[in-house]
This record gives sequence, C-alpha cells and structure tokens, in this order.
Amino acid sequence: MMDKTVAQTVSDCLCHSCGSCLYVCPRAAITMEENEGGLLTPKIDETKCNGCGLCAKVCPGDHLDKTLPSETDPFSGDVMAAYCGQAADKQVLRNGQSGGIATALLYHLLNANRIDKALVTEMPRDGSLRPVCRLTSDKKTIAEAQGSKYCPVPLNSSLPEYKVWKSTRYAVAGLPCHMHGLNNIIAIRSDLQAPICIGLICDRTLSFAAIDYLIQRTRIARREVSTLRYRDKLFGDWPGNVSVTRKDNAAVAVKTKHRMWCKNRFTPVRCYLCFDKMNVFADIVLGDAWGVKSDKEGYSVILARTARGHDIVQDALKAGVIHANLIEPEAVFRGQHIDVKRRDWTAFAAAWQRGGKRIPGFGIDARWQADIGSTCLKTYSERITIAANLANVTPRRDLVRNARNKYLLWRIKEKALRIARFK
Repeated sequence: MMDKTVAQTVSDCLCHSCGSCLYVCPRAAITMEENEGGLLTPKIDETKCNGCGLCAKVCPGDHLDKTLPSETDPFSGDVMAAYCGQAADKQVLRNGQSGGIATALLYHLLNANRIDKALVTEMPRDGSLRPVCRLTSDKKTIAEAQGSKYCPVPLNSSLPEYKVWKSTRYAVAGLPCHMHGLNNIIAIRSDLQAPICIGLICDRTLSFAAIDYLIQRTRIARREVSTLRYRDKLFGDWPGNVSVTRKDNAAVAVKTKHRMWCKNRFTPVRCYLCFDKMNVFADIVLGDAWGVKSDKEGYSVILARTARGHDIVQDALKAGVIHANLIEPEAVFRGQHIDVKRRDWTAFAAAWQRGGKRIPGFGIDARWQADIGSTCLKTYSERITIAANLANVTPRRDLVRNARNKYLLWRIKEKALRIARFK
C-alpha cells in the first residue's frame, strides 16, 4: 500500500517550494516544476516512486515535527538577546539587504573555523532569473548571495548528502519554511546534527510571475535581462528599489511601490497560512530594523534565540566584524507588526477553512491566536482566492496583464480620491 506523498500537499495548495521532499526521495523520483502562475512545486515520477512516503513525512507545508515550549508565543518565539546593528565591512554593508549581518556572520564563522561551508542562495546573472542554492566555503560566492530573493527557493534540496552532512560543519541561511523542512528531515534522521541556522524574517515570498510583472515596469525586453534584485540600495538607499540589470550591465530601477502593490497578486496560498514570520526555530534571526533604527545604509535587527546563536553573535561582536547594540526584543516585534501577523494568520486560516480547505498541522493553541470575533473575512477570502488561482493553468502573460490592469485601475481610483479631497 502506498503511503501519502507530497502530491497531496501540492493539490491542497500548501507547498512551500522548500525542496525538502526532493532531498529525501531515495529514488530521485521528484523534480521541481514551475507552473504558469509562477509556483514551483514537486512533481512525482510514478515510474520511479516506490510509495515510501518519505516526501510527505518531511513536508513542512503539511506539518511541523518540532514545536516550541507550550508557554512560548509561536508568533515571536524564544529570545535570549536582541540587537540592532550593521556589518563592520563597508562593502558588505552596502551590498546587503539591510545591515549586512548575515554575510558578516558567515564570513566570521568561516574565519573562526566554526564551519566548513555555508548554504546560501544566489540570483545568478545568466538571465534565468531563477535562484541557485550553493553549499560553499568561497567568500565571493557568499558575497554574490547577498540580498533577499522574494521568490520560490528550494534551498533544502541542496543540503549535503547524509554522509557529507555528518562530516561537515555548516551553516544554513534561510527562510522559516526552510527551517521547518530542515527540522522535519532531522526528525526522521536522528543521527544528523542540526547545522547552525541563520534565519531570515519573512513576511511572504512571491511567485516567479511577479518577476515578469516587475520587468514589464521597465522598457527592457525579458530576453535582454541578466539579473534582478528585489531591493537594491544602490537605487534609492535603504530599503532600496527593485533593480533590473541588462546583459550589457546597464541597470534600471523599478520603484518599491510596484513590488509592494503586486504582492497581493502573486503571493502563494501557503505564505498566507504560515504563522512563522519571525523564524522561531533558527539559532539567529535577522531582518530589517523597522521602527528601531534606520539610515541610508540600513540596519539589521538580530535575535539570538539559542545558546549557540547567542555565543556566535557575542563572538562576532568581540571580533569587531559586526557593530550592534542591545535592544528590547519587544521593539523588534513591534517594528515587525507581530500583532498584525497574528490577526492576519488567524483570519486567513479561517477564510481558507470556510471554503472547505485544509490548513497545515501547526498545533497552535487557541490562546495564541487572534480574537477575530465578527471580523469581516471578505478581504481575506478574496486575497487567498487570488493566491489559489496561481495553481491554475491561466497563461503567465494573462496573469501579468491582469495585474498591470488592476494596478492602473487602482491608480485611477487613488487619483480620483485625491481630487475629491481638495474640492
């Protein structure tokens, strides 16, 4: 009898695109395929699959095998210490998403001989506009991986093979879904030690269709594009605008408002149903210092969640590779609007279930959920329905064209409202 496979997760629109299933498949029966909506999901070759069910057992889109202590708020997680700071290396700081802390810490871990390699994600300059994950000790490769990729990243498919894992000290820089999948993998392989986990704060990712939408905001033809950065501080200082670079190395900026607007058109369902904005299972968590501190170069907030993570941050401070000051953890949670996340997650889950759909098995106690009471779920239902439509076979060009037309309509309405206010 065949066990449940990850195909059910895909059918339920719950796939994270994390690559965990691809990693554990003993028959290499799984490939990741991109659909018209820009979603990246696993496809099973039934001629190779032996029905072992390992892919479903490690799938974080379906469930979590690791839980927090019952007294810990899952929307904020445990914190030993919180900081706000920047990388000491000015080049690292300038090229970073915010304060450049992730790259600075990985450099430090390599220099201090605490890791042999780091698993990072790079947006290559080959025109593919599809991220590549690399397990590397090369600092140039790590530098090229700077900056967030707001798109599907099957990071866990590039985890080291079991034998290499056991003999390699390494760090992983990833999103909450990657850490969830990593923990699920370790749950079925108790002989594996967890790598150093450097987690990134994540509001959500976007499907690959968002890339086509953003490129269309420029005059550059898709075939002429070599790479894209979702937030580039060379264009507008922190937090930076989207930059699209042509194959002749000329770059064009796309204003942040376009990236922010298209988020609700290209967010996958599973992101709306994820509670873990703050990467609660990582050793160290990094993100923008919203509401805490800012300048044109950007600052990062740092949450040391574990004793190992706290030791790494302290060591980096002593070595002078990062400059940071202690802050109250609550300042981070306020800046990241955790109460809004709690409300939205509760409402999206309710709207999804109201439509007869299944939500992942998180086991979050009702006391940690928001009291949405008589909250109107119409907006939440509309947004998650748009997200579910990304799984359909609507041609990419039609999805992008529709998003562009919706944006123009929204701009017309906004302009009309401004005119009305002055009358």
